[in-house]
Amino acid sequence: MHNRGWAVAASAVALVFACDGSITVPRCPSLPLTVSVTASANPTFSWTPNCVAEALIVYEVRQPSVGPDLTVWIVAARTRGIGALSPVAYGQRPFTMRQTTDPLPLVAGRTYRVSILNTYRVEMGSRLFTP
Repeated sequence: MHNRGWAVAASAVALVFACDGSITVPRCPSLPLTVSVTASANPTFSWTPNCVAEALIVYEVRQPSVGPDLTVWIVAARTRGIGALSPVAYGQRPFTMRQTTDPLPLVAGRTYRVSILNTYRVEMGSRLFTP
């Protein structure tokens, strides 16, 4: 009976190590990321190398005479350093992230820009797109 108790305890410890989130996920490098966007009304954003993005921001690009670019969607890591891997679909918040700006409808023919930020909130890559 004593050995069974040790076996149960050892299994529990192994389970904790397997589930404690200590699996390393690649952080985004300091080099620019290559960002791609699917051509659709609700695009999907991908980046390579595939690494953890701390935040993803989508802007509507505006002419300077109209005013500054309009933020249409922001998702950011709930916990610093634990963001999302590629891909991320517009308006679909990854589980590890929080939505700080609700997604506005994208308008066909208008120009938008997606920016991928790292843990230090530095833009690592971006792409213009038109839905």
